[in-house]
Amino acid sequence: MRIEDVARELKVSRDWLRRKEREGLFPPVMRNRIGHRQYSAADLEAIRRVVYHQPVTLVNNEQNMAHEDPDHARSCPRGARTR
Repeated sequence: MRIEDVARELKVSRDWLRRKEREGLFPPVMRNRIGHRQYSAADLEAIRRVVYHQPVTLVNNEQNMAHEDPDHARSCPRGARTR
């Protein structure tokens, strides 16, 4: 399957798929000889698990952790903190 097919099937954007792959939320997918992603049925299922079991927002998780642990905000990578 091509990235467009997976995005349509799971109702996510192609950018979302690329970003989550970079973030390591699912294993990198195989590429064809010209570098385009080629998703297998196993890839689709791994991504489906991420889509349907992911926390609603990561921003809220960061805010909650900052409230529970005052040192958390200092240990977050630059740009990951919220105001």
